[in-house]
Amino acid sequence: MSLIILFYLWIVPLLFGIFFSFLTKKATYKRRFVPSYSMAGLSIGFLILALVFSASHFLFICGMFLFATTLVGTGIPLFLAFTKTPS
Repeated sequence: MSLIILFYLWIVPLLFGIFFSFLTKKATYKRRFVPSYSMAGLSIGFLILALVFSASHFLFICGMFLFATTLVGTGIPLFLAFTKTPS
């Protein structure tokens, strides 16, 4: 059961990373970092939810795992933002 949940917790940040990468590609040069910052904010939101639901040990571990994978996934749109050139 927990293996399925861990698989799910890898898929959600990957989908967020792909979505925010698409937004980074469509953003103008001045606003190229906004999707990266919003994904980092989403990651911090997951951290806050994990700390709020820390009474259940299982929800706390899942929330911290979701926070960490989303924070690492922030690197995808951030890399695209750094490589974007002005047109």
